[in-house]
Amino acid sequence: MPQTGEYLQIENLQCLQIGVGEKVLVAFHGFGQTPQIFEQLENILPEYTIFSFDLLSFGREPSKSEVLKLFEKFFQNQQIEKFNLLAFSIGAKIALCLLENFSEKIEKITLVAPDGFQKRFWYKFATSVWGKPLFWQFIRYPQWIYPIADLLSKISLISKAKYRQIKNFTDTPPKRLLLWKTWLSQKNFSPILKSIEEVLSQKKIKMQIFLAYQDELCDEKPIIAFAEKQKSVELLATSYKHHRILQEVLKDNRFAEFMNNLK
Repeated sequence: MPQTGEYLQIENLQCLQIGVGEKVLVAFHGFGQTPQIFEQLENILPEYTIFSFDLLSFGREPSKSEVLKLFEKFFQNQQIEKFNLLAFSIGAKIALCLLENFSEKIEKITLVAPDGFQKRFWYKFATSVWGKPLFWQFIRYPQWIYPIADLLSKISLISKAKYRQIKNFTDTPPKRLLLWKTWLSQKNFSPILKSIEEVLSQKKIKMQIFLAYQDELCDEKPIIAFAEKQKSVELLATSYKHHRILQEVLKDNRFAEFMNNLK
């Protein structure tokens, strides 16, 4: 097995290996973060090898089967028979797809302020046939969208949190290009919640979900509705805001105990 701190790559998939434990944790960060955000887990979860993946960034719209084959190839190359999952925000979409399609390999999953439980309007529009040309123009010339977003925020058609998110994620050319590549890469890579509900019911895979406090970036209603149907899903409320929740959850005893519990 490669050494801790080494980057591994299979075509468009790349990840950072953290730790050298016998158990495996596959982790996905949120937008604007890097795989290094999980480095602190080397001390918190010493029994694990963590494979911290970059977000999908193909710059095109790969099929779901194409992406799943890359992950399958990765698991084969690393001789991974069993693994656990950890994902934050948009990274949860990838984790849920792996849960849906590799359930026989998965033992536990932790989701933090997760995306993937609801198809958001702006994402659907931006990656649609009609919306994609406009989205690309925004990536190239963002100056025209900021006054519109500011106005919509002032008249409460979009929340101040969403306006800050727009500015945060698009204030430099590299960020805008990454947003374009990430959204396109995940267009066809969305989880099917009905299938996931069946998997959790049949396999009895344990899941914990941490919710951010008054999260305006991730609607908690569909997450709560999903969790209420599953006995194996534990919902955990926190006092952390969306932009801070991942860092705090990684230090939370409830997360460490969940991952270290052999049952």
